[in-house]
Amino acid sequence: MSPELNSYEDRMLYSTWNITFSSIEQRNKLSANLVRFWAYLNKDDVWFELLKQDIPNSPDWFRQLGDELCFTQAMRVLSQFRLVEPNSWIAEPIETGGYSMHSCVHSWTVNVLNAERDNALAKLAVQCIASHVPRRGEPFWWITQGRLRLHAAQYPCDTIDKLSATDNLEYAMFRLANLALDQDNLEAAEPLLERTLKLQQTSRGLDDLATLSTMNVMGALRRRQTRFDEAHDSYTRVLGSAGSTTDEAVACRLDAMYNLGCLHLYKDQPDEAERFFQQAQSAYEKAEGYEDKLFELDLLDYMGIVHRKLARLDKAVKLHRKAVEGKTELLGRGHMSTLDSTVNLALALFWQQELGEAGKLLWNVCMGRVQALGSRHILTMDAFSLWDNVQFLSSNPKEAEKIPGMLERGASGGVGSSGGEPDMCHVNFAAFFRFICRQRPGLRWHSLYKDPEL
Repeated sequence: MSPELNSYEDRMLYSTWNITFSSIEQRNKLSANLVRFWAYLNKDDVWFELLKQDIPNSPDWFRQLGDELCFTQAMRVLSQFRLVEPNSWIAEPIETGGYSMHSCVHSWTVNVLNAERDNALAKLAVQCIASHVPRRGEPFWWITQGRLRLHAAQYPCDTIDKLSATDNLEYAMFRLANLALDQDNLEAAEPLLERTLKLQQTSRGLDDLATLSTMNVMGALRRRQTRFDEAHDSYTRVLGSAGSTTDEAVACRLDAMYNLGCLHLYKDQPDEAERFFQQAQSAYEKAEGYEDKLFELDLLDYMGIVHRKLARLDKAVKLHRKAVEGKTELLGRGHMSTLDSTVNLALALFWQQELGEAGKLLWNVCMGRVQALGSRHILTMDAFSLWDNVQFLSSNPKEAEKIPGMLERGASGGVGSSGGEPDMCHVNFAAFFRFICRQRPGLRWHSLYKDPEL
């Protein structure tokens, strides 16, 4: 239904855009289809790679948008008619810059141009967004996920469920759940994962690889909700499934072992964590023909955290160094995973009282996160808080002398019951800040990772 037009100016504006759309249809059919489709995306930031998706049974005009020349020409026509404009910010490192539509124009596309909602276009939009969700090992995945966030927010679980009445969007729900989880949007991720798992168990069975992969992700969600028993059940269900020798099945079981280790680490049970990490290492070495370099390096990093929590600081530093060096070579110095491992190395050095090197490493993390995320992102601010406090101790030797005693009394423990930490470096934050708070009374910092004991 069209919105109420409360003034003569409003009615004239909508009439003008209707006439403009007729002109666009006559000049470039692809531009007309694109502006109609835009109603099912967010008004901001539509870019070439987002629409360059190989979606089965998609219309011809959509496949044309997968050609960059056709996409650019279609956008140029819409720009000439002042319906869209190129984004003013610089194009991202791995993908092109996008275009945005004014909110009033977008409202017209939703309420007038698509007065009767086209479920086929809505389904196409969902598939388009879900197909472009990157995995964490991909270059600049955090930037692409940030660009997708507002588009994905238009499709909560119940909306996708209605579109799935005649078409199965199980994979799309799974990918959007992963996106929500990576963005710390647990409220959105939970119904998407629960619905995906229900569909998979009904149509594929409990031992199907897709079902087991979803269980692994469900375990990660439950862990971050501090529902540790449910997380444990999800991971052990994956390990108890019928064995398969395909690379995908091997990866799924390795992830479950690794995740169980992480779970015990979050529960401040380093001995149990070590056992599962060792099992994962042994299983990985026995998997003939299977190689996942990033998995190897993440395992080294988490084993380093175990050694740190057990006060084996020399071993911790050695493993963290290997992880940082390996990730720098594999992913690059500015990749988020490399920066996370650098934080772990810096904090292991902190507990060794190697404050000079720890401070230099944390400064590199600060600069890396400014470049990757911006100066106002919470992870960037946390890095600066961490660096600032190391600098404080570097200039106050008497306070720094207390570090070994704090380590012996367990101040290097994990996050306790706070839960919800998506990255490995967060396991270290609570211990560090717990120590700092005792040395700098009244300190405040902006962090998602506050320990409840503080």
